[in-house]
Amino acid sequence: MSLFQRVRAATQSAHPDVRLAGRVGRRFRDSLKGFQEEIFIHRKRVGEVDVELDKVIIEVTHGKGGRKIGQALRLQTSALNPKGKPIIVFGPNIVRPGRIRAIEETGAKFAKTLNELERLVEELSQ
Repeated sequence: MSLFQRVRAATQSAHPDVRLAGRVGRRFRDSLKGFQEEIFIHRKRVGEVDVELDKVIIEVTHGKGGRKIGQALRLQTSALNPKGKPIIVFGPNIVRPGRIRAIEETGAKFAKTLNELERLVEELSQ
């Protein structure tokens, strides 16, 4: 299945996280490089990149973001992010200020709305 077929299928998924990742992938299709790519090292799954663009990686969640702090940290490792691209966590349902602050303390950026996400992608892509 091609990259764009996977994005299209994701937008129709019953799983809210997958559907949201599909919306993000579709929105940034012109600079899309990877979508829900699993990363393996020595045949062991070490993580997944939700949406990879030319110059940014976007971690997507429909939930409240409890696991995103660890994922944001892992996405900054050379195994998952060998080019050192900036990370943006996109979480429309993350509302707790402490959780947002913890995500940002990992070095990742946080976006709550698609407009914020678009602005951050543009800013970090320059």
